[in-house]
Amino acid sequence: MSYIFSNPNWKDNVRATIQRHCIQTKSYRGSEDLFRSVYGLGEGYWKLKNFDSSEYDNPIIDRQLKMIANLDISNTEKEMIIKSRIGQGIFRDRIIQNMSIV
Repeated sequence: MSYIFSNPNWKDNVRATIQRHCIQTKSYRGSEDLFRSVYGLGEGYWKLKNFDSSEYDNPIIDRQLKMIANLDISNTEKEMIIKSRIGQGIFRDRIIQNMSIV
């Protein structure tokens, strides 16, 4: 994955890839519709459209959820952290797969 980070424009490339696969964006050109904006366009939070986190048993995520549960922060903050973590590994793998196809 070092090739991604050696490119100074890697964030722009990832953003463009996501937008090409989201029917909500102006950049969508009929590609497979994989993503949707979580909080509205321009906010930078995306989710996989057809992802059900209950399908995946992941001990790393389970351990992270336990660590988050023990943090001394509000339940709202815990919920935000948890939501941002669920599916992140699968999301990363799919982005890398799409980047290698392009």
